[in-house]
Amino acid sequence: MSDQERAEANSEDKGRLPGSQKYWRKKRHLNIFQRIKRWIKYNPLKTIAFFSVALILYITFLFYRYNVYTLNTNEEVVNPKYKISGLLIPKAFVENKQQLQLHFGAYKTALPLDQLKRGTSISPMALSTCETMKRRRDPTRFFIFLEGNRLFASTGFQDLVSEEVLGNVNKQHLKIFSEEHATYHAEDHFIEVLDAQENVVFSMQFLQPDIINIQGYFISASCVYIAAGDSLYAHSKTGGYV
Repeated sequence: MSDQERAEANSEDKGRLPGSQKYWRKKRHLNIFQRIKRWIKYNPLKTIAFFSVALILYITFLFYRYNVYTLNTNEEVVNPKYKISGLLIPKAFVENKQQLQLHFGAYKTALPLDQLKRGTSISPMALSTCETMKRRRDPTRFFIFLEGNRLFASTGFQDLVSEEVLGNVNKQHLKIFSEEHATYHAEDHFIEVLDAQENVVFSMQFLQPDIINIQGYFISASCVYIAAGDSLYAHSKTGGYV
């Protein structure tokens, strides 16, 4: 090869090198996909590393989503949720905006429907002198709500003997942690939860024409509160209360 041919070849090679002015002039006219293609061509190791990390992150995300789904599924199998329809209040009664009469053991009061629509709390602890409420903490408090012409409750359930948590109800959703330790029955006019000894843990019933009757037992750190029939009484946990 002559000196002139070598010079021409070198000139062409320099024009293709990334550091040459010709290369950069040409690069300014490339679109984004051409730039990516060129970057991959001149950075094969970095490209492999980038796609490897992306693949690892994607696989990790898939495993995470699978584990979350599995845990949620297992939880639903172990602790099934039941959907309840709540107590049926006659539509004519609701439309006339009348009051409901709450019977909670010996405690009786009238509840305006507007108040029930906002939600009403009931505290067995506050209705008794068995103990003093500390720092506004009240584990016996429960709530009742009126939505449309259906009445719902929100409260937790405990076993009277072991004080083990049996489940809870939150409006339409009722959860029983173990059907061996608790059962429930629900229809349009009543809902009832029983423990393994068939004690009434919680019951709410609509009695014509306008009575909401609530019974059950509620456990705090020091006392057990029981609403049964027309009685509302409390027992200190220092003695026998079963």
